[in-house]
Amino acid sequence: MKITRERSLLLAIVFTLIAVGIHIYLARQHYALKYGALTGPSVCNVSSTFSCDAVAASSYSAVAGVPVAVFGAVANLMLVFFLGITLLGWTDDRSSTGRYALWLAALIAGASLIMGGVSLTQMATYCLFCIACYLLSFLSVFFTWKGTDGFTQVKEDFIALFSTRYWVLICALLIPGGAFFANTSIIKSSGVADIERYLGDFVSQWQGATAQNFASDKGLVFQKSTQEPRLTIVEFADFRCSHCRHAAPTLHAFAESRPDVKLILKFYPLDGTCNPSPLLGGRGDGISCQLAFIAQCEQKLRGQGWEAHNYIFEHQDQIVGISSIQELNERYCKDRPGNCEELLACTESQATRDEVRALAQEGIDAQVQGTPAIFGNGKLIRSGQVLPVLDAVYKASSKNQSDRTSNQ
Repeated sequence: MKITRERSLLLAIVFTLIAVGIHIYLARQHYALKYGALTGPSVCNVSSTFSCDAVAASSYSAVAGVPVAVFGAVANLMLVFFLGITLLGWTDDRSSTGRYALWLAALIAGASLIMGGVSLTQMATYCLFCIACYLLSFLSVFFTWKGTDGFTQVKEDFIALFSTRYWVLICALLIPGGAFFANTSIIKSSGVADIERYLGDFVSQWQGATAQNFASDKGLVFQKSTQEPRLTIVEFADFRCSHCRHAAPTLHAFAESRPDVKLILKFYPLDGTCNPSPLLGGRGDGISCQLAFIAQCEQKLRGQGWEAHNYIFEHQDQIVGISSIQELNERYCKDRPGNCEELLACTESQATRDEVRALAQEGIDAQVQGTPAIFGNGKLIRSGQVLPVLDAVYKASSKNQSDRTSNQ
């Protein structure tokens, strides 16, 4: 069956619109991750190898401060515009407009090749939705080529950009301009513009803070490699703390995207039944402590402490409504079946309670006032749940490491 030009253009529009939708989703995830507003991981996080959040947390996810996903969304929207007016004949020269659409489709596909190459050669983590966008860009090129005259008058079309077809050149310039405008508007409307402005102050405060000594093997530990960490992030968190829930995806994605970063979660229940902090005065209902006991036991018995961590935060809205430890245990065992008797026995053991208490004591010794409290190489990081702050501290710690090495 022969596909007509009109049907080819229609298919190109469909594939491009799908790409627009994916890019918009990735852009929203990028901003939420960047500024600590996520309530859970991306739907395309499959493993530590295929993690959209880890890619979004990497230094390759933005160009000149603008997320690559925003550039992709704007460019593909412009391509839809060119394809649409070509298909509908809303132009005085349908053939040349179609060829310009092919140019743009080819440029988007070329950018996909570059980003794919960067991902393969510079990163150990991949974004499945990004890969989908790459494939869609190739399909858009193919069907745009089938629906137009192809690359038949390249020289003439290029000259026309600066004479009779200057409107096409303006549209091309609107792509980066639109991306920068959208990025600026989103940052201003989110109320986080000051964070970018005062990054230097955050780093200076971190560098001037008193260094604390934390046990590097106590708590939940994550690092993507076995190399000596350049930056060790220690977070004190309470599982019923909403700010901790927002911080979790950002911290984990940041560590996933950098093999020389170690992330350590230390339980700090805001509950005096297991946390000896004088600020709590022994008061509490025991539920935050039980959540910490569960995660600690999942790590000891099954090596699944991070999985328990993720489950608890993903279901935090339901968990905060639980009024008793028995109800919590029943809910957890129902949703995460296994040897529940062994798990619950572990949570009631004195050893587990002493372990969680010891983790909380580390926070007390470090003068933790609330959660999340985030430290980098032993020093408190103000707004450490925000990606630009983490990245600035990481770069500063990398520079400090290089300076120490050069002085040896």
